[in-house]
Amino acid sequence: MRLPLAVAALTLAHAAPAAAIDKESWDFYKSADMAQVGYGVPESDIITITFRCFFKKKPIEIVTSVLPKKPKKGAALKTTLTNGAVTASYDGKIGYHSEHGFHFEASAPAEPKLMDVLKSGTTLTISVPGRQVRVPLKGVAKPLAQFETACLRKR
Repeated sequence: MRLPLAVAALTLAHAAPAAAIDKESWDFYKSADMAQVGYGVPESDIITITFRCFFKKKPIEIVTSVLPKKPKKGAALKTTLTNGAVTASYDGKIGYHSEHGFHFEASAPAEPKLMDVLKSGTTLTISVPGRQVRVPLKGVAKPLAQFETACLRKR
């Protein structure tokens, strides 16, 4: 009985410092065929929201891990992004990836107004039926400008 408790205590002791390292922030990433701005843990697969463009395709993909309590692969879902007076709603579907789990994905026209929801205020609220997650906008300005240059000014 003491061995399992000791292992559990050791696991928790090592997990606590890791949680401090896994701090989410706004980041920009660019490759030869795509660019994205997102809020998540840098250099990991942990994301709250990402806006992604592929240079040879017109729409911008919006992907978020904010989901209803019981997500179902392929189910239609409306996600609403709100920041003060700016609100945008997107119809999409719940997807599933074997390594990353469930996610919501929608496409939107590659227009500058798409990014207005990230440009003012201090908090982005991501809403789905039965759930809301607030994301701080501190630190979004530079990655957002890089994304707009890569994805919106080339079109």
